[in-house]
Amino acid sequence: MAITGSDARGSGFAKIDYSVDGGDMQEYSGLGLVGPFPSTVPFQLSDGIHSIRMYGTDKVGNVEAEHVDLIYVDTQPPAITMQEPTYPGTSVYAKGQSVIADWSIQDVSGITSSSCSRNIASGSPIDTSTIGFHQFEVSATDDAGHTTAISGQYQVVDLTPPTTTLSTDI
Repeated sequence: MAITGSDARGSGFAKIDYSVDGGDMQEYSGLGLVGPFPSTVPFQLSDGIHSIRMYGTDKVGNVEAEHVDLIYVDTQPPAITMQEPTYPGTSVYAKGQSVIADWSIQDVSGITSSSCSRNIASGSPIDTSTIGFHQFEVSATDDAGHTTAISGQYQVVDLTPPTTTLSTDI
């Protein structure tokens, strides 16, 4: 991250004062703040939403009005959690069993798009009408462009015992 400023028509930057997330004001007057060209204050921020309060002062004492900007730092892809069907692993359901999909996505910067390979929104029923293994994938892209996906499976089994009858007609 960097705070950048310029004093293109003036005497050049003398210093930039800034604070991060309501902390104490810090003064940056080091290398790079020379002449009328753009100047940069480098610093590191953790993932999350941060408020940056700042103002610049030029070499003859002109002070910019203080202002606050919000910045969203997002270096990680979205986190997907899948409770139903169970991930990781394979969930096993009886044929015709009522099962509700339960998955969620968390991200710092917000979610641009998400999808489920079986077009099942979280909170919707999972199809258990067909015996066998079924894939279930959830993917998401965040506002910073990071993409992630998890893929699990579930198995539908026949748990209905057969029935027998005795016929006395011989």
